Amino acid sequence: MMGDKIFDCLPEAVCVVSLHSGNILRVNKTFSRICVKGERALKMKFIDFFQNDMKEPIEAAIRVSCSQSESKQEENSIYIGKLSTLTLYGNEEFPVYKEFEWFVVSMGANELLFSGRRTRKLRHSMTGSALTESELVDFFVNAPIALHWLSGTGLIVWANKKELDTLGYTADEYIGRNVMEFCPDEKERVLETFSLLGSNATIQNVPFKFRSKSGDLKYFIIDSNVSYHQDGTFKHTRCFIRDDTERQIHEMTVALEKKLSETNATMKDAFIRRVFHELRTPLQAMQIALDDSSINTTAVSILQGQVDALTNMMDNFIYATYFNKGQLLRLCPLKTCLRTLVKSLFEEVVKDETSNNNNPISEELLSIVISTKTPSTVLVDQDLLRRVLGSLLSNAVKHSIRGTKIVVSIMFEPVEAKTGEGTYTFSVRNQTEKPLDPTKVQWHFQKMFQDAPSFKFKVENKERNYTTSDLAGKEGLGLGLFIAFSAAQNLGSLLQFHQTDEDEPVGSSCEVRFMFSLQLKHFESEPFFPSKSGKFVSAERMAAAAKHRSNSWVAAADSPLANMHIIESEDQQNSNQDWRIGTGDQKACVSKLAGVVTNVLVVDDSPICQKVVSKMLEKHHFKVTCCGGGEEALELLSIEPRLFSACVMDLRMPVVDGITATRRARENLRLSIPILVLSAEVGEDIKREAIAAGANTFVSKPCKSDVLLSELTTLLLNRDTPKNRGK
Repeated sequence: MMGDKIFDCLPEAVCVVSLHSGNILRVNKTFSRICVKGERALKMKFIDFFQNDMKEPIEAAIRVSCSQSESKQEENSIYIGKLSTLTLYGNEEFPVYKEFEWFVVSMGANELLFSGRRTRKLRHSMTGSALTESELVDFFVNAPIALHWLSGTGLIVWANKKELDTLGYTADEYIGRNVMEFCPDEKERVLETFSLLGSNATIQNVPFKFRSKSGDLKYFIIDSNVSYHQDGTFKHTRCFIRDDTERQIHEMTVALEKKLSETNATMKDAFIRRVFHELRTPLQAMQIALDDSSINTTAVSILQGQVDALTNMMDNFIYATYFNKGQLLRLCPLKTCLRTLVKSLFEEVVKDETSNNNNPISEELLSIVISTKTPSTVLVDQDLLRRVLGSLLSNAVKHSIRGTKIVVSIMFEPVEAKTGEGTYTFSVRNQTEKPLDPTKVQWHFQKMFQDAPSFKFKVENKERNYTTSDLAGKEGLGLGLFIAFSAAQNLGSLLQFHQTDEDEPVGSSCEVRFMFSLQLKHFESEPFFPSKSGKFVSAERMAAAAKHRSNSWVAAADSPLANMHIIESEDQQNSNQDWRIGTGDQKACVSKLAGVVTNVLVVDDSPICQKVVSKMLEKHHFKVTCCGGGEEALELLSIEPRLFSACVMDLRMPVVDGITATRRARENLRLSIPILVLSAEVGEDIKREAIAAGANTFVSKPCKSDVLLSELTTLLLNRDTPKNRGK
């Protein structure tokens, strides 16, 4: 015990070294204070503290000391000499060579004791004034640019505070390890760079990718040359490093936007070609009819059918354009007989088929099923309901097996007897030869004129035997499913798609069903008559409806349906004040967020939710990209892990839901991006399931905008903490 105290109290720097391995076994307090801290020193060899040209006198002194021990002579300390010795200065462990006088004495067969004392302090002159050692160290350690030194074998000898902070490591986690561990994808470039540096070359503007502690990639630009020992051997590199991550992300974002823009332009060109093709067909029919000099009843009927088809096509195009811009119609509920409305749609379909098809569908193949308890008259926006059902019927006719039935069914469940409200479930079902690709169906729900791409991330690995029928190209403009989905949302519902599993087919065909539900108020029947457009409305509402429909498109984010997703807080409703210049904690969060990249990916199959969340985030200076499902989200995230800084994820989405997408982002893509789940699902079970899949936090719809902003800001500010790095 007394020996330990004396050892630690010696004024010289003393260390015990293994004779065989050269590893330092023990150091005293003075050694830790003026040379290298004990825990770091125990990981090093004693010879590593000296330059190559000084190692020979050390080895010679060791041999003399060992020979004294072996010949059992009186053991005296052997003077090695004044040697320039590596020290790691201060808490920052900046490597500085200082001059020490060293002695060595053998402690038996296996250990050597080295003792050194400082002889002089380094001084540097700059413009005639003295620069203290601490000032010199501070200049490098706290420089605003990242710096590090590498040994000839690639070990990180030293790195300054800027580099450690940029990558998120502590000095113990970073210094002393091989640089290859932090840029595993750049091994060939590292070896090539060391080869150049070893030939006394200077490298400039060489790009490298480093892996940060959080798992993200950092893009560095490095300038470097080599410091050599006096004997000309490699001492260490001098690497000056610039963080190029933000520029790289900006370039990738621009490249992605350019790619999307080019893709959209291609799709629009194809769409325009289809428009002209569709116009040419009825015009040709009109020309044939006009060429018939007799202008008989059949010719007039054909002309009328083609005029109606063109009018309907133009109406659909106008509606699709508004929906695509994120606009919704103000609802104009009218008393409507559901059976009469569906029958009028059947008549339109048959008339359209008769004038456009040599083998038109028979009206006997169109049937309506309404449960006996379903009230006959409801209060609903006729225009939108007709567009949903009409588009679905048109789609069913195009894809059905000829000769099979198409069924429209309406089911009713009472909700509130006093108010006369109930839930009406509408469905359109038909038979196809093979299943429809669910990915393409969901894509056309949300894309007005684009064919569905081939995603990398499929639901299963097996090949599916989907129909080759193009949902958007060969028949029609491809607007039907988009209009049906958008109009259903406009009514406050969500269009859903179901079909018989292709692994368990019914006979040789597949049943396809589109359905949606509305909560409506019902009434006693009253007289109806058709309007000029074929709509069936009550007489007392005709004038009001026509007046109301003019100039009635509003932004989705400003419509009452927006409250299903985001609710503005009371202070925001009463003020136009920007949340980023709010009070208290909000100001503190925003000031810290100033240096954080805020590119947010919003994943939701509801275009209304996309528009609402986007508008709210963009108002507060976030950059937002939206996509309609898990497959598309994984595709975007796989392009470059650093492209997005956070993700707002819905859960219940078709094809690839939010939980599956989150799990694949964590397990397959190995992403640490913060994921905030924003879902209408409630309950602790679903919350636990989302968190277990890798989500960072869970927010239920509808939520207040300041709650969503607060949660998202917290994730962005703490994304590098273990708790927020994902699973």
